[in-house]
Amino acid sequence: SAILALFVAAEAGADGSAQIGGSVIESTDSINLSAKVRQHWEKDQWQYDVDGTYNFQKSSGEETTNKYYTSGKVNYSLDSKYYVFALASIDNDKFRLDQQRIILGTGLGYKILRTKHFKISNEFSVAELETDFETASIWRNSLWFRYDASPTVVVTNKYLVEDGNYARNQTSVEYKFENGITLGVGNLYTKDDYLSDNISTFNIGYQW
Repeated sequence: SAILALFVAAEAGADGSAQIGGSVIESTDSINLSAKVRQHWEKDQWQYDVDGTYNFQKSSGEETTNKYYTSGKVNYSLDSKYYVFALASIDNDKFRLDQQRIILGTGLGYKILRTKHFKISNEFSVAELETDFETASIWRNSLWFRYDASPTVVVTNKYLVEDGNYARNQTSVEYKFENGITLGVGNLYTKDDYLSDNISTFNIGYQW
């Protein structure tokens, strides 16, 4: 409901871009599915983001991966470098001991670098974490990097750590054609007290 509220708020007169991508890879004994969606809006000093990813894998008839991650975030620019933000996320992994992690938090972001080709930002926040086992107050730190290698090739990486025992790193390289179709490769690494996982994907999608 918190993410839905962010989505509705952003719709009111904001503009921006969206993309969706996924991949299906089949072999004699495995099926892999990966999908992602991202929507971004900007209006005056406000920025809105909604993200979602889904990964599924079945090998030799046995399901080995089934996870999704969705988040919503609102930024408010204080000046050219600093911004405050509020966020909400749901991280669900069927094969993790604490299957569901829900986050509600607020924090401060800093735009470390902004050039024609490079963008780097760091965000620190405090949040309320709810899992299958506990409810706790935690800190989070996220470092985001974007490299526009050319008008058609973009490299991004986002590294998130929470209280030292949970980490999530997402890397993607995308090529955009003139008609908006995108081809890309990505890697998602997650680690906590119970499980570490590494998923590489190939994606085709559309950006507008």
